[in-house]
Amino acid sequence: MARDDVDRSVPDVRSYVVGILRRRWPGLEPLHDDLASQTIADLVASYRVNDGIGQTPETQAKRQAAVILKRRIADHFRRPVVEYTTAEVPDSAVDAPEGEATVQYRKALRSVIRLLDEVSEEDRELLLGGNVQVSLSARERKRKERLRSRLRRELESELGSSLDDLFGKVP
Repeated sequence: MARDDVDRSVPDVRSYVVGILRRRWPGLEPLHDDLASQTIADLVASYRVNDGIGQTPETQAKRQAAVILKRRIADHFRRPVVEYTTAEVPDSAVDAPEGEATVQYRKALRSVIRLLDEVSEEDRELLLGGNVQVSLSARERKRKERLRSRLRRELESELGSSLDDLFGKVP
């Protein structure tokens, strides 16, 4: 798709993106305009940087916009978690009985985020239940079980203790 074609298709792609937001993320309605604008800006910028390389049809532009939108939504949810886990815990909070637990939770959360960042996008989708409406095949369930076990082992190795010992038995 040439640069002019991209500029002409922006309204169609934007309404496509807004439609996705309305259907899948109605709870984010106050952010719909911002997310749609960021998505379109990133899409147009990618075509301008590549100077039209790939000459993509409009349907491909919509697919690319959907991928960009997915990343913007993930960024929206990731930002508060990162801010929380990187915030400094005051010394007075560590001295309190529940302060040590807070420090342990933050350390564990940082480790989980880092470990999830290291796995492939496909594995991360499987672990986090990206498409929960589709039931998993036996092979996918087994792969998910192995990924969860590996994540648990690596997390316990990093924290130096069993998760059950740190946070109690999880059913």
